[in-house]
Amino acid sequence: MIQERKCRECNCSFQGGPRAYYCPECRKERQRKAVAACRQRKAAGGVRPFGSIDKCERCGKDYTVNAGLQRFCPECQPTHTVEHYRKLNRESAQVRRQEHISDGKCPQCGCKMVESERTAKHCQKCEEYFKTRYANRRRRIDLKGQHFGRLEVLSEAEPVRNGKTIRWNCRCKCDKKTEIVVSTQRLRSGTTKSCGCLRAEKNASRLIDLKDQQFGDLTVIRSVTIGRRTLWLCRCSCKKEIPVSSSNLTRGVYTSCGCKRVQKRDAGVKKHIADDRINGTRKSALRAKLHSENKSGVKGVIWIEARQRWKAYIGFKGKSKTLGYRTLKEDAIALRKAAEEKYHKPYLENEDSE
Repeated sequence: MIQERKCRECNCSFQGGPRAYYCPECRKERQRKAVAACRQRKAAGGVRPFGSIDKCERCGKDYTVNAGLQRFCPECQPTHTVEHYRKLNRESAQVRRQEHISDGKCPQCGCKMVESERTAKHCQKCEEYFKTRYANRRRRIDLKGQHFGRLEVLSEAEPVRNGKTIRWNCRCKCDKKTEIVVSTQRLRSGTTKSCGCLRAEKNASRLIDLKDQQFGDLTVIRSVTIGRRTLWLCRCSCKKEIPVSSSNLTRGVYTSCGCKRVQKRDAGVKKHIADDRINGTRKSALRAKLHSENKSGVKGVIWIEARQRWKAYIGFKGKSKTLGYRTLKEDAIALRKAAEEKYHKPYLENEDSE
């Protein structure tokens, strides 16, 4: 549609179509610059000759160059063209709306808005068009009194998402007569047919009777319902009762209430302590890493602020033994190294020999 446009280069007014972004003078100047830039690229050897092979910028496949501005293979070119012009249309529409708003026009059709319409988003004609369009797009379907599975629709509930999702108050026909709120889409598609009783009945019909059976240290007593799940109440050999699902019992995931795991853990800890300790000295402590807050860089050497000296100490047979205080850090380190040779080295040599 030919109408008055504004040039993006010099901001002057001219008559042009929907994609006329520049006035005739600026268009000629841009064309002259494009021709000059093309000649420079040719002189520099940056122009691809027709018939040469290049790679597509979208899929990376090789294609034969048939045009100077070709960037895509024949398979990707239509997709890129659609995306490119869609982006241009969006940008031009946004620019056109801003121009119309600044000129006091309707951003949709461009007609002059009267004083009474200035506070509205569009002119009266466009407002009526949008109301009719969106009213026909989302028709409200009355489901009151209808039945969907075991659910009977009682009344319309409060909508959510700014009125886009319509919901209904429904009552289930089960013994509990539970009332729930369900959306129109879930009712008409058959996603929701009850308050959850249908699922519970279906699970109960597929349930395998495990009563009085033994699974490790667990003995099945009876079935229990927790929420929507049907579980088996089991008694452990330690007299503790826990609910377990059928799959966890039959697959051997649960063989006790957890007491066996605790016993196994405690036995492993005791064995590790027994193997690690010799004459009250832990071998793992002798090879422990340096503490992150140590400032000397050597284990057993720390700075004592109150004495303004370096303290050397060593741990042996569960006790900490002070070796002495020195003004120089090197002297404290020497004390620590000598003590390690005396107390720790025999245990480390025995461990290496084993």
